[in-house]
Amino acid sequence: MSSAESEPGRVAPGDCAVPGRAVPGRAVPGRAVPGRADPGLPDPGSPASLPSGRVLAVCVGLGGVPKPQVPVARATPDGIEGDGHRYELHGGRDRALCLLFEDEAAALTADGAPCTDYGRYGENLRIGGLRGQDLRPGQRLAIGPELVAELFDLREPCRVLTALDPRFPDRMLGRSGFVARVLHPGPLRPGDPVTLLAGV
Repeated sequence: MSSAESEPGRVAPGDCAVPGRAVPGRAVPGRAVPGRADPGLPDPGSPASLPSGRVLAVCVGLGGVPKPQVPVARATPDGIEGDGHRYELHGGRDRALCLLFEDEAAALTADGAPCTDYGRYGENLRIGGLRGQDLRPGQRLAIGPELVAELFDLREPCRVLTALDPRFPDRMLGRSGFVARVLHPGPLRPGDPVTLLAGV
């Protein structure tokens, strides 16, 4: 993670992850999601019982945080079109999307680190309904009508977020969301359904 200083008034998004790094306090389910022959694309016949939620906000910025909300965006394997990053390790195909889940945001807010403003900590998507604490790298999400994302790793919060809260980045560990690959491109809008795909 780059430790470069940000320009006054803005900090770089902490949306990079280091594969294999242990993150304390993170719940990891003990069993896999039921099998699926082709987990790549959404299957209209998937069981209704699969965990699901919805997109609460789509956030895109030129670099730094917060990322402003937008009504619609398009995500490709290279990331969200128009979304910028200040540092080399922010973004890239393994970090095409930064996801923050509402249970994690609520935990941060309850701990005195306000997270009610969407995009405040550099996330591209704020997702409600699905618990981030119940997810793990390698699982796939169908988002909206076309997009399929694969959770690549836990997001490792960047220490430049200290400008937002002096207890960061340590206080954010274990509830910082995920970075994800885009396996199948598509549009993103607030209100889009988010479904955990079986098979991983």
